[in-house]
Amino acid sequence: MNIRFLNSIGLIALIFLISSCSTFKKAPEVTVVSTAPPANKIENTTTTNSSGQIQTIAPEQFNKLLVLDDIQLVDVRTAEEFQTGHIKDALNIDYNKDDFKSKVSSLDKSKPVLVYCRSGKRSSGAAEIMKELGFTKIVELDGGMISWEAANLPTSQE
Repeated sequence: MNIRFLNSIGLIALIFLISSCSTFKKAPEVTVVSTAPPANKIENTTTTNSSGQIQTIAPEQFNKLLVLDDIQLVDVRTAEEFQTGHIKDALNIDYNKDDFKSKVSSLDKSKPVLVYCRSGKRSSGAAEIMKELGFTKIVELDGGMISWEAANLPTSQE
């Protein structure tokens, strides 16, 4: 089969996962895409409560979600870290600043939020705060920018 066709199927599967109301689960459709790593190499965890869902996914899967129109991409590192390189179109909201909660609260709680930091520690805390604030779909980059760059995925300094 055509690799473009298989990539399209994988992307559709990811879109379905993000837009579904049920708990995120590993979907076989995602792991059969030829560009995705084998299923046993994908870290995929989900935390759910009544106010929202947090899904932690590998850089390759995270990258595929960036093409969706309704996502909000948030980098929770410092402004200095952000300037050294970030994922294109990311909004920088520093997790360590006192105004983090108020700035995050201005985002649309009904739209998926993709969040990352340098290694995953701050984004994990940020995701928990977003869940407490009522965000319904939160996707965290497993391993942060360290894993993003290790996967040779593009960064921007604009």
